[in-house]
Amino acid sequence: MNTHDAEKWTSRALPQSTQFRGFQQVFERTHFHWDLKRDNRDTYLADVHRRSMDKFVFTQIEADPLSGARTASDIKLCDDHYFCLLYLDKGASLLGQGGNESELRAGSVALWDST
Repeated sequence: MNTHDAEKWTSRALPQSTQFRGFQQVFERTHFHWDLKRDNRDTYLADVHRRSMDKFVFTQIEADPLSGARTASDIKLCDDHYFCLLYLDKGASLLGQGGNESELRAGSVALWDST
């Protein structure tokens, strides 16, 4: 098993005006081509912890509320195909595809593929 060093990132180390964009850049390293949006507050607090083992990447994100979407064009930008297993530890999330939506709460698990 090949284990790589863990990556830890926080928006708290950035000026307020660049916190959300910094988070977007870190998020896109493993969650490709998402259009992320947030409310209009000056700050955006987020912590990302990521580690990889073999071909698996484990990412823990604690962040202020946001929304995100991927269009069919966004999905086509990615050459890699992968599965994402999402476990929600706290808070809530609304996942949608087409006309279908699922609300996730703490303890929920969702599986989706990148294609």
